[in-house]
Amino acid sequence: MFYNLQGASPFDASTYLVSSRPFLSSSFAVPISGTTAGSVLKITLPKVSKFIMVKNETSTGGSSAPIRVAFTDAGCRGLTAPNYFKIGNGEAISADWAVKEVYLMGDGAVAPTASIVAGLTQADTFNLPDFTAGSGV
Repeated sequence: MFYNLQGASPFDASTYLVSSRPFLSSSFAVPISGTTAGSVLKITLPKVSKFIMVKNETSTGGSSAPIRVAFTDAGCRGLTAPNYFKIGNGEAISADWAVKEVYLMGDGAVAPTASIVAGLTQADTFNLPDFTAGSGV
């Protein structure tokens, strides 16, 4: 009998029912907007995420240093439309999003620091379609 074992897919519910593998990155500097052409920080995940949490680690006692969070470079820069959301000093956002990349950029004069925690599935990132700035992300 022939079995077609293709591995985990980001489109199968069973991929998200099992425990995820941890992905951690902390206290990294986020470039601020308007500095250089490469001022967006791209975080590439090794597998498709089950959930993701982004935290602005900037001290709440200092100057305001919000972070833009997006899923495309153009969306983070606001080239076609401001397709990003902001998290302020000491704030975090956590959601059950299946993504393979996250883009960060500081949205002020002070360079923020950030941390990311993600739960990774077994699904390879090449199976997840690329987002485009025109699709609202």
